[in-house]
Amino acid sequence: MMARRRTLLLLVEGTSDANALAAPLQNLFDNAVIGDQEVHCDVMTARLFPEPFRDKHGFVPGRDVTVTVGKLVDEYIAADRQVTDLGWIAHITDLDGAYVPDSAVIEDSGMDDREYGLNQIRVKNRDRALEVAEEKCRCTDMLVNWSDGYRRRIKETQDWLVPYRLFYMSRNLEHALHDDVGSLEADQKEGKAADFAFAYQNDADGFRAKLDELAQLHGSMPDWRSSWDYARDRSSFHSLERGSNLKWIEEFLQSHAAGPVPRRRRQRR
Repeated sequence: MMARRRTLLLLVEGTSDANALAAPLQNLFDNAVIGDQEVHCDVMTARLFPEPFRDKHGFVPGRDVTVTVGKLVDEYIAADRQVTDLGWIAHITDLDGAYVPDSAVIEDSGMDDREYGLNQIRVKNRDRALEVAEEKCRCTDMLVNWSDGYRRRIKETQDWLVPYRLFYMSRNLEHALHDDVGSLEADQKEGKAADFAFAYQNDADGFRAKLDELAQLHGSMPDWRSSWDYARDRSSFHSLERGSNLKWIEEFLQSHAAGPVPRRRRQRR
């Protein structure tokens, strides 16, 4: 009798992320079904832009980004799914150069959009850009260190606990997968995503090689935790460099699995 295939939920910013990665990832895993939840924003900075987030998801994010992530997973489950269908949650984010030294953020009032360089970021409003970067770093740090995972009640005495892990795609998806440093329109992003999915949806070895290449470009770290230490080095420009730590998603699925755990007792006040 075959073991039950549970869902690997991809929590992603937008359609191009899901379209590029879902099919190649599905080809890697016999024991998982790929699902995706498109957030249509950066979860790490959503608190600074509450109105569009509320319009999309129906609540205003607070300071604890783990609560925000939990509510987004609730939203996915609410679409006629069961929490016990979930086996893993892989959250994919862009680094956006957030960890560069403050001195590398240059104000240029003539800019319409931010422009990335090898060792600087040019922006229209420097103070606002630094505020957004600080929030991005704070929430990213919180999610990298979030060991509890997603937990919801299934019985009087039991919760269902789903392991969570955060992965990154250098400045953004197109930079990581295609070494494209330009500002792309939505249709261009969708086209590149479709091309990538077509190239790797039936080529597991090729997809693994691509992920390994991106990990090597980003410091050749020995494991997922070290890859985040490298990316978050605030004395460097690593968060502007091309690379990704999605290589370690296979290890994540192999070493973690959802399951029932005893319910937590509430502390009496």
